[in-house]
Amino acid sequence: MKVKRQFSQDEIFEFRNKLLKTKRPEENIFLLDFLLNTGMRISEISNLKVENVNFQNYNIQFLGKGDKIRHLRISKKFTLNISIYVNHRKMFPNDLIFPKSTRNYQFIFENVGIPAPHGFRHHYAITILQKTKNIKYLQSQLGHASINTTAKFYLSFMDFDQENEKLEEL
Repeated sequence: MKVKRQFSQDEIFEFRNKLLKTKRPEENIFLLDFLLNTGMRISEISNLKVENVNFQNYNIQFLGKGDKIRHLRISKKFTLNISIYVNHRKMFPNDLIFPKSTRNYQFIFENVGIPAPHGFRHHYAITILQKTKNIKYLQSQLGHASINTTAKFYLSFMDFDQENEKLEEL
C-alpha cells in the first residue's frame, strides 16, 4: 500500500538537490515542480503538450485517467513558471513538455532515491485540502468521478482545529 503523506519543505529541498545530480537536472526539477503544483499523474504529465496549457486562464486541459478530458486550475505563479520554462527551451505548441516516457521519469526518481511520482499527487491533495478545506474542490482538481473516492483517501488529513474553536463559540 502506498503511503499518503505530505512532504516537508526540507524533504522537497533534498529532492531538488538530488535531481541536480541527474543528466538533465532542469527538466527533472521542473517535473518535480509540476508534480507538486498540479497533482497530475505522471502518465498525464508525460503526454502533456505546450498547447494544453492555457496561459491566460491559468488552467491545463489534458486527457486524464479513463480517457476523460480534464481541466485543471493552476496558480498564476506556476503558470508563469511554465511559460518561462517553455520559452527558455524554445518549445512549440505541439511539443511535449516532458518528452521522456513515464517509466523513464519513474526510473530517474527511483535511481536518486526520491519517492515514486505518484506520492506527489498525494502531497498535492493533502496540501490543497488543508489550505482550502473544500473536499469538492479537491475532487475537481484530482479528477475523481466520485466525491466518495476523494473523501475515502483524503478526509482523514483535514485539520478541524478552526472548526472545533468555532464550535466552542456556539
